[in-house]
Amino acid sequence: MIELDRLVKKFGGLVAVNDLSLKIGRGEFFAMLAPTPRQDHHLKLLTGLIKPTSGRARICGFDIQTQPLEARQRLAYVPDFPFFTIN
Repeated sequence: MIELDRLVKKFGGLVAVNDLSLKIGRGEFFAMLAPTPRQDHHLKLLTGLIKPTSGRARICGFDIQTQPLEARQRLAYVPDFPFFTIN
């Protein structure tokens, strides 16, 4: 299960995500349609790549901020642009 509870992300005066709440139950199919930057922020918040200003994101009951290892073990995410470099 994926659960977003009153998620907010601000960058200075810009509100990128505003009070987003959502529950996706086990076995449910979900698609997100949004302009690319906003969709990207939602996914980065859900995966723990960026921290929310307020609110919570949980994966299978595990909070992505307080229990990141447990949450990430239950999620697969392939970003458009990787966050690492290969030397």
